[in-house]
Order: sequence, then C-alpha cells, then structure tokens
Amino acid sequence: MSTAGIKVFQALSVKDHPTIIDDKHSPDLSNVRIDNPIGALVNMEGTEKYNSVGFGNPIVAIHQLNGHIFSLSGSKLYEGYPVWETLTGFNNPRGIYYDSTSEYCYVADYLNFRIVKTKIDGTGWTVLGGTQGSGVNQFNSANDIHYDPASEFIYVTDRGNHRIVKTKIDGSGWTTYGSSGSGVGQFGYLHGIHYDPASEFIYVADESNDRIVKTKIDGSGWTSLGGFEPGARGIYYDSASEYIYVANSGYGVARIVKTKIDGTGWTTYGSQGSGVGQFNGCEDVCYDSATGYCYVIDRSNFRIVKTKIDGTGWTTYGSSGSGVGEFNSPRGIYYDSISKYIYVADTNNNRIVKTDAGWA
Repeated sequence: MSTAGIKVFQALSVKDHPTIIDDKHSPDLSNVRIDNPIGALVNMEGTEKYNSVGFGNPIVAIHQLNGHIFSLSGSKLYEGYPVWETLTGFNNPRGIYYDSTSEYCYVADYLNFRIVKTKIDGTGWTVLGGTQGSGVNQFNSANDIHYDPASEFIYVTDRGNHRIVKTKIDGSGWTTYGSSGSGVGQFGYLHGIHYDPASEFIYVADESNDRIVKTKIDGSGWTSLGGFEPGARGIYYDSASEYIYVANSGYGVARIVKTKIDGTGWTTYGSQGSGVGQFNGCEDVCYDSATGYCYVIDRSNFRIVKTKIDGTGWTTYGSSGSGVGEFNSPRGIYYDSISKYIYVADTNNNRIVKTDAGWA
C-alpha cells in the first residue's frame, strides 16, 4: 500500500476486526468506495458490515471516522481522505459546469466580470471578459454558466446586463438576448441557466420577475411560468421527462420546485431552516435522472444536500469554514453522473471545489 500523501500513526494491536472508538461520531459506511477489494469493512462497533472491501495487502480492516478513511495494515494505521480538491484565483465565483469528456470546468467568475475555463488543478486556464460593461466580450456580473460540448458554445446569465450571452471561450460567435424589464424578451436580474442542445432551448431563472423562462437565443419560442416568489434562483432541465427543477428562495421561502413549463406536475419540497427537509438559501440545483436525486446548494447552511423531491434519501455534507469539508456561502453546483463527483462554486472562499462527499 502506497503511503504517499497519507498520514501514518503509531502501531496498534491487530485483531480480526479491530475497532476504533469515537463517542462523538457514528458515520454511515454504506457509501465508502474502495478499489481492488481485499479484506473486510467494519462498522463502529467492530462487527463486519461488508465483505470484500479494502485497498492493498495485507489490510485487516477499514474504518471511516469523522469524514476520514482509516485502514489498519500490519501494525500501522493509515489515514486517507475522501476526494477534496480546490482551485482558487476567483472573485466570488457563482456558476459552475463540468465537462467530463475534456475534464474542464467552466466558471462564472462574478466579481471579475468574466468566465473561466480550467481544469481543477489550474491547467488550461483560459478567460473571456474581465472588464465590466455591456459590449462584446464584456459582462456585468456573470452569474451562471452552461457549456455545450458538441458546439463548444457557452451560455451565460449576464445578470447586471439582464441578458443571456452565447459565446465560445475565445469570444467567437458572441450573441446576446434580453434587456431589463418584465415583458417578453426582458429579464430582471437573471440567475440560473440550463441549455438543452436537442431542442436548442435555453431555460433561465428570471429572479426578480419571480418566473422561469424557456426561449431560444433569438427569442423564438418564448414561454414563461410564474409563481416563484420571492425569487427563482438555480434551474435544471431534464430533457427525458421535460421536468424543470428550480431552487426557489428568499424572504422565508426555501424550497425545490419540480414542474413542467406549463405548470403541470408542480411539486415542491423544503422549508426555511437548518434541519432535515429545510434549506436556508436554496441557491442552485442539479438533478440526476438515473437515481432521481437532486443535488442542492444550501447556501446559508454552508452545505450541499442530496435528496429526492419527496424528501427520501436526505443527506447533507459541509459546514462553515474554509477547510476540508467546509464552505462559505456556496452558490453553484454541478453533479457529474459519470464520475459521481460534485463541483461547487464556493463563493465566499473564492474557490471551486471537487468532492465526492462520501455519496458515490
């Protein structure tokens, strides 16, 4: 077993199923991922929970404690961490999209008035914009972002300019749509965005108008749905079911809304608070059609939430801070169903985060 980047502790006595005792934590081991299974996974009482789990030989047992993974090999205890990678260099990042094919992240860098393309290790860093304005290649607070790998076009909610921007990362193909207002072709401080390449429709959260909008970049097919007082924030469109998932939040309201653009199938989940089934700043949402889970930014609770629309499977991850497993007012989320990793725009920490949260 390689110990590179892993803490090594003093020798412990070895038993068939050794136990690590911690009175303050009783973690669920059901989602621990280990490659090359050898050995046995045990729970906090020391009894076997799953057979044939391990990494390396000879592994006697594996334990998870307070978010860390422990393995006992021979007479040494090794500690490794679940995936947690960060990249700084942003100023209030808000929206994030991850392309699993190229492994690039696309980030709406809100207070730098630009969009950034980068890998999580910082390689391939490319920017468009950087000057506040309303002209070509300019943004006035880019809030959210969606990337279409097939066409290489990026779709951005240019919040302060009350418009949608379609562009490539080099600025070619620059196209905008929208102006300030509440009528057709008008927006009030756009928030979330989702692009459906099959239909070429764009779905946006028109926050100050308390509505969501479906439209093409030329304005054709404009359709809107209200009822999102006091504000529609994050948005995700599931093309298979034609359902839209909206993070609806502000002034005592904190919930997820599932609906079609005509209002049919309207379903809500959540209330204001910090307990189970509660959000405090329901900021963004992703939906995984394979499992039926929503992944939600719970901004002022400093956490991300995994839940179904009926509340089953409720799980949270995160607390306030700037360390591992901590967030400071996150605003954007992307769930990659292929790798099972979660990408977060950790806004007030001015960074993006890649994590598995122990949910894979």
